[in-house]
Amino acid sequence: MKKGNWLVLSLTLLFGILIGASSTTIYYEGIIKDLASLSRHVPQAEELLVRLDNYCDLDDEQEKIIIAILRKHKKQLDAIRQNHEEAMASIRQSFEKSLEPYLTPDQKKKVRAILTPPKPAAVPAKNSMD
Repeated sequence: MKKGNWLVLSLTLLFGILIGASSTTIYYEGIIKDLASLSRHVPQAEELLVRLDNYCDLDDEQEKIIIAILRKHKKQLDAIRQNHEEAMASIRQSFEKSLEPYLTPDQKKKVRAILTPPKPAAVPAKNSMD
């Protein structure tokens, strides 16, 4: 082959690799953001009562009824929340472990930071649900 053909072929190959690598990076950044968004905070019973009271301006009788309803369903909600948290942790660990061989140590730290779910904000309980 002539020198010019090798140059064109090399440049074409280089551009293909760059485009492929950029596309892959963008794709995986989207997956990481999607996984991180799945771990959004689910409100606890106490937080739900505070929100309902703030948004709906509940009177004392409504509040007592809602507390009774929340107590009735609290065990089920807690079990679902626990299962959800365990499942999400398992998925995050599996995903992170799958990525590790392909990432630099700095990238691993960044991925870990993205995948670590935020700690829920403490909301003062108006009334105890237990």
